[in-house]
Amino acid sequence: MPQVKFLPLEESYAADLQRLWLDRETVRFTNWTLLSTREEVAERVRRILVRYATSERRGPFLIQSAEGEFVGLIGVDYGNGEHEVWYILDRSQWGKGFGAAALSHLLERVAAPSGIAQLFATAVASNTASWRLLERNGFTRVSCVVGGFQKEGVSEDLYRYEKSLTR
Repeated sequence: MPQVKFLPLEESYAADLQRLWLDRETVRFTNWTLLSTREEVAERVRRILVRYATSERRGPFLIQSAEGEFVGLIGVDYGNGEHEVWYILDRSQWGKGFGAAALSHLLERVAAPSGIAQLFATAVASNTASWRLLERNGFTRVSCVVGGFQKEGVSEDLYRYEKSLTR
């Protein structure tokens, strides 16, 4: 498994983030929307940082390879009384093991001392890479919401997962 580093999200990563959020294939199975300008990227980063500064969220973290190459973003969001894992990887990094490395690293960070007892995650049913990654990291599929994911006029099933962090 490749080594990853987590860095605090900053506007200085705008070029990498713009490439990430401009790629239709990358955002296809996420709730993110496509962006086209640096100004839009900067505004999104500002909104994310404000959101994460005011609650029980972990991250968001910029993911880098050991060599300093941009890999993506990861974090734990908090809403409706639940902590939910999310991540988005640059398409150029798919299939290289970075998703598994980043998720494993995140799980280590939010274990025991954080006070988080349970994590949740969702994955679009046709995004086999995401749900396999979650299952390999100890998440259990607990439900399927038929047509639960809708984007650009397409409706797909959404799998819901959970993982206990207490032992």
